[in-house]
Amino acid sequence: MMLCIGVCSSLTLNSFAQESSNLEYEVVRHRVAPKEPMAVDMGGSILWGSFNLYAKDPTEVGIYCGWGDPTGDLRFQADDPNGENYIDIESCLAIYGGLEPPHNIAGKDIDVVHRNLGNGWQMPSFFDFCELISDCEWEITRVNGTLGYKVTAKNGNSIFLPGWNDEMGKEDGIDVVYGAYWTSDQCSFYSDGELTIGCYCIGLHLIPWCIKDKYAIDMGMLPSKNDLLLALPRWNQLMIRPVKKKAGAE
Repeated sequence: MMLCIGVCSSLTLNSFAQESSNLEYEVVRHRVAPKEPMAVDMGGSILWGSFNLYAKDPTEVGIYCGWGDPTGDLRFQADDPNGENYIDIESCLAIYGGLEPPHNIAGKDIDVVHRNLGNGWQMPSFFDFCELISDCEWEITRVNGTLGYKVTAKNGNSIFLPGWNDEMGKEDGIDVVYGAYWTSDQCSFYSDGELTIGCYCIGLHLIPWCIKDKYAIDMGMLPSKNDLLLALPRWNQLMIRPVKKKAGAE
């Protein structure tokens, strides 16, 4: 099969990301070795990268890529038979992580952060994001004109998570930022027979409800109205924020 590195059409959040950014430029650019971010202690169990994978500073989105694609180059999809780069679901899953990938791919060979950055960096897990949300203050702001969230820890450290467009949105009258970041975890509830299709991601537009509800993240409970951590098909093209374990951590 010939690997076609192009921009695909999708019926999911994929579409919004691709319409808002020049993915063809990103695919070419990220063939250069990625810049290593600073490791920021946000008070939790892991250290957060100061910017996204293949970004050069906190205001850049870096690359968009599918879950389980260690190259970050694949643009196949199984949503729209009439769209570009369409292949059947089983074939699509086979190239995005494989038919039976580990439940959590952080630090594994198919982890795009681990493969490209090395030096202990990996994709953040479902728990890592839950910890960041429950323990930190989140504020919609602009940094050098880029819209996103400033996340401030109790120790005073902060990181900036850019959205994927520069326009504020409205959800039920509440200001929101649009964008989504992959976690390293599969969602076993999102499946087709024995094949797990979906993986967890964080939707920035759902942050306000999480902050408002203060639900029990450590118990695995999600908001009843809007799930903060979405589950999307692996072939969706989302942003990636690197993390790394603290010294001495298992």
